[in-house]
Amino acid sequence: MANLPRRKFLKTIGGAAVATALPRVSFGAQRRSASVALFWEPGFPDPWAGQLRLETLPASVRDLAVVLSEQDLLTQLDATRFDLLVTLNGSMFPMRALDTLLKYLRAGGNWLNIGGVPLTNPVVRNSSGWQTLPAQSTFHKQLGITHSFAVPADQIASYQTVDGLGLAADLGNRIKPDHLHELYVRLSSSNNEPDEAGSDGPHEGVVQPLVFGLNREGRAIAAPVVQIDRLSGDR
Repeated sequence: MANLPRRKFLKTIGGAAVATALPRVSFGAQRRSASVALFWEPGFPDPWAGQLRLETLPASVRDLAVVLSEQDLLTQLDATRFDLLVTLNGSMFPMRALDTLLKYLRAGGNWLNIGGVPLTNPVVRNSSGWQTLPAQSTFHKQLGITHSFAVPADQIASYQTVDGLGLAADLGNRIKPDHLHELYVRLSSSNNEPDEAGSDGPHEGVVQPLVFGLNREGRAIAAPVVQIDRLSGDR
């Protein structure tokens, strides 16, 4: 059985976003006591060009996570049962499970999305199988993600893990994306100056980069892995 190399697994990552209520989510070091759910449906669209299969995932992932289908998400995804939901489908998500996912996050659940801009391409099941609908911003705006924009991956000379967060020091060395999409995140639903459109307001969340992409001058120009904490902030 072939093992999917870690670099290949993250080859086309567009951004990994974690909506988290926990003070720390330590990648690669989850304890067994933390309950993790992995969304998996055979044939479900993903950005990995059909190369990703359940049996090729690292054993640490398969042993740690409870695999949930689309129907399982509807009936079993609950913040009191699962600390973390992992999705490997990038911008694509099961439309039927959207309300369940948002409810899970509002209740304090954590979500790790790998491979693209979260909640961009709804996927529905019809008589011929899974169908990916056109990209739209309506759904990810509910997470505070208003826009995304591409950063040419060839402008990144190296990746660097952010210090002081308890992450593996070599995390930045484990990824080499072919495509990067940075997120524009607005985590305020009101303005301090009501008469001034676009003015700042009370922060209802915190965005924390976990890995920076550095150009040849050593300047950070991208953050391919970020944590979005909607339960921290000014209120």
